[in-house]
Amino acid sequence: MAHASDGRRAALTNSGTVIPPLLALSADGTYNLQFINDFIRNAIKQQVRFSKSTAKTCYGMKPAYNYWNGCSTGGRQGYLLAQELGTELDRILANAPEPATGFFSVLKVVE
Repeated sequence: MAHASDGRRAALTNSGTVIPPLLALSADGTYNLQFINDFIRNAIKQQVRFSKSTAKTCYGMKPAYNYWNGCSTGGRQGYLLAQELGTELDRILANAPEPATGFFSVLKVVE
């Protein structure tokens, strides 16, 4: 998590993976649904909650404001957060959400 001298913090995530298409299929060729849910949903939600928790630990108080700013995949993630964690964030700036990520395009090629 990045730290600025004026108290701002920023967090990033790789959604729990480095090479998503290789892990999205199980050994038997079926979809690895746990991995897909972690990549699409769970890691992003954990990032928000973990960031708030570490900010409280570092500063001794909860963050005054919590924002999400994302474009393309980050825009899609922002829409998801608005639906599933809307009360956790004060503002969400979600631009140009990408509905069909390259991750899923690769899955189609593998099928």
